[in-house]
Amino acid sequence: MSRGPLRLAITLFFLLSGATALVYQVIWVRMLGMVVGHSVLAIAVVVATTMAGLGLGARLAGGVARRSGRPLVGYGLLEAAIGLFALASPTLLHLVGAVPVVGTAQLLLGGLALLPPTLAMGATLPMLTAWYARDGASLGRDMGWLYAVNTTGAFVGAGLAGFALLPTFGQPATLVGAAAVNLAVGAGAIALGRVQPLAPRDAPAAPTAAAAPPVAAPPRALLAAFALSGGAAMVNQVAWNRGFSLFTGSTTYAFSLIVCAFIAGLAIGGYALSRVVDRVSDRAGLLAGLNVGIAASAAVLVPIIGELPLWLLEPLAARADSFAATQLFVFAVLFLLVWVPTLLMGGTYPVVTRALTDDPDEAPAQVGRAYAWNTVGAIIGSLSAGLLLIPTLGLRRTLWLAVSLNLLAAALLLARRRPVALVLPALGVAAMLAAPPWNPRHMNLAPHMYARDLVGDPARLAEFRDGGSVQFHQDGLGATVTVLQRASGAQVLRINGKTDASTEDDRLTQGFLGSLPLLLAEGNDDVLVIGLGSGMTLAGTLAFDTERVTVVELLPEVIDGAREFGGMLGDPLADPRVQIVQDDGRHLLVREPERYDVISSEPTNLFISGMSTMFTVEAFTTMRDRLEPGGVVLVWIQGYLLFDEDFRTVARTFQSVFPEAHLWSASPHDLVFTGHLQPLVLDADRISARLATPAAAQAAAWTGLSTYADLQRHYLMGPDALAALAGPGPLHTDADPFLEFTAPRALFAQDGLLDTRALMARRELLADDPALAARRDAARRIEAAALDGDLDALEAALVDDPHHAFGRERRARLRFERALRDARAGDLAAAHDSAMQVVTLAPGALPGWQLLAMIRAQSGDRDGAITAHDAACRANPWSPYAHLNRGRFLASIGELPQAQAALDAALALDPALPEAAALQP
Repeated sequence: MSRGPLRLAITLFFLLSGATALVYQVIWVRMLGMVVGHSVLAIAVVVATTMAGLGLGARLAGGVARRSGRPLVGYGLLEAAIGLFALASPTLLHLVGAVPVVGTAQLLLGGLALLPPTLAMGATLPMLTAWYARDGASLGRDMGWLYAVNTTGAFVGAGLAGFALLPTFGQPATLVGAAAVNLAVGAGAIALGRVQPLAPRDAPAAPTAAAAPPVAAPPRALLAAFALSGGAAMVNQVAWNRGFSLFTGSTTYAFSLIVCAFIAGLAIGGYALSRVVDRVSDRAGLLAGLNVGIAASAAVLVPIIGELPLWLLEPLAARADSFAATQLFVFAVLFLLVWVPTLLMGGTYPVVTRALTDDPDEAPAQVGRAYAWNTVGAIIGSLSAGLLLIPTLGLRRTLWLAVSLNLLAAALLLARRRPVALVLPALGVAAMLAAPPWNPRHMNLAPHMYARDLVGDPARLAEFRDGGSVQFHQDGLGATVTVLQRASGAQVLRINGKTDASTEDDRLTQGFLGSLPLLLAEGNDDVLVIGLGSGMTLAGTLAFDTERVTVVELLPEVIDGAREFGGMLGDPLADPRVQIVQDDGRHLLVREPERYDVISSEPTNLFISGMSTMFTVEAFTTMRDRLEPGGVVLVWIQGYLLFDEDFRTVARTFQSVFPEAHLWSASPHDLVFTGHLQPLVLDADRISARLATPAAAQAAAWTGLSTYADLQRHYLMGPDALAALAGPGPLHTDADPFLEFTAPRALFAQDGLLDTRALMARRELLADDPALAARRDAARRIEAAALDGDLDALEAALVDDPHHAFGRERRARLRFERALRDARAGDLAAAHDSAMQVVTLAPGALPGWQLLAMIRAQSGDRDGAITAHDAACRANPWSPYAHLNRGRFLASIGELPQAQAALDAALALDPALPEAAALQP
């Protein structure tokens, strides 16, 4: 058989092999996350051990391939072994989860479970090299071409897995399909290898003028440089992943796009450099040049990444209604950003392998050797980036360190010729120390979530872009977490740019989440809260006489950020009843034997990657198994940006584990399931007694829960109605957590979303009681008017239930808007009346006091304006904006010493407050 058809066959084999490898990586990481947890440490250990398998497999196969008489047959056997392991992997990984070990031992066992297939995957490249790379004149071209083909397959596999196979066919079918491909490739390779033990050599080339002798470089220098570049590449990839997620979001699709963009550049680079490397005599110099190029192009990216969320607001807003258009645009942006450094990274492989040998017989061993060194560097880079560098240095400085690593690789190769090259790494270190920081306000614009709203409201965009008091900002193990105070007085917790808690809209919801299960459960001695957030739910829980509260939070930086809310919430993290555990909440339930009276699961939105695993049959079963008799499991699901069918799937899945399931609403857009081991029987006397404690009464100021009857405001339906609502359909399971792929599409959808308004209208009664019926009917009217924005109808409805917390909050907001309109129209008396109602309804809200002060100032009531500003400072002592507004007003009326004191108070709370600059002398 001629070399042309053989090249086509080997292209198909290795392309498919690379594709299935990425499909497996996606699936196995998801499956192992169920076993060892989804913490950053757990995933890092799993990824590192699998990478170690690849490197070790390549190293071991190098010598075997050189001695093999039929390396293509060996390659086919490896592919078949990979396919067989894939078919067995669900059972094997389940067995890993059943082994009674915890901690580091479990992490290592989970990673080692993937050692057999990754060893086989790593061995495939040396085997194919032994079969195909047979001519010294084209050795670099052939080795580089094999690498490029396999990497192209990886690109295809990553894209297909994330966007087609898993969303369309599900995880089990995708796994079986990929295994079938491996088995078919293995059979084809074995058959071809028996016919063609080795690929034929190229015809001898015509004699040419003698080429310049190659410039030699010590093999260890080449390998060390390759290891350093591998480490730098992984540091870059991890840090880019985190940096890019600030504008792509944290969905599974966003991660797929980032991986695809990275791999595409590697494939192009491998192919491009393989075409020229055989004609280059100074390959060590070329490798050094590639590393300098990687460093330079990566350095250009560093200042750009911090501004991308701002720069991409308008183009993302223009595509906000189309999932496909957004994904294509995001991929184009990602590829354009990284194509130069990744192309050069991909080019290092053919260059270093060609620099190590001119002998085709030695090529397999040198390929294995180089692959192993590069993998060692990649493992160290991956682990150190995620677990050490980013938490210690931050994203920006970690990227500069990667630049230094590439420059160090170049210095190793050039030092013998030009000792001055040894100063190259210092350039990266100097930039790391001296380059200006990123603007955390720009980093937290989250265009993937808020582009349309911000672009449509220039004033709000200006406030978010240029204002806000940064109380906390940390690049941590798993996310970038920021706590901001807005000029409105709201304090918000943002995770990778997305708001996950706010002291305005979210306080009612999270207070209710803390209160409801403590009112329903028979006992309240032991409580488990999964997900800390800002700590508002924890504060609501502590308002009751519980003995122990365990809070499990996946991200340590969220724990640090939550401390910034302590002054507003009574410092719940310092309560001696509280134990904070940094872990995967589901994993903790599996690992620890404790039982709880209340288990409250409060993950972030379902469209965030990894969250779907908290909504499977197995997750709910684990919660049920850790529940004390008479206990309650509470599960929060956000009703906004959620498909109706996805909500029904969650309801159906939850009720398959808890037949006695009830549905509640914290607010119209925040839905709550409670699961019980026995039929729910409400003890009105016990509930009333728990609500009568001083701490519970204080919490009622923001939850509205003062009496037993107040629960009716939030009750939606019981088991029968919930079953009818959920209807027939698939359950969400660990074997196929498909919500991870359906939920993110709701971000771009207009149709098929959950109709929360209709859901609120379906409220059932908690019990056959006329008082509860009246409370239910009032809630229906209040919520309908609030959602319509009809102030007059809302105020009329609130007469029947004046303490309805959601209704009061919306009334205050609508009254504020009316007061503002009246003030602008010149009707200051009406505006003042509305503003007084605002501060009565929401005495802690800064905008109401500020508006009242402005109206009084316009009316000529200077003392009244000062009084309003003083009240704002007393209500919000932690807010620099309360003091700043007071200082602005005092300065405007000539009270300069008092104005300076107010400004000093604002700057004491935030020395870098941007709005204060205009008032400083």
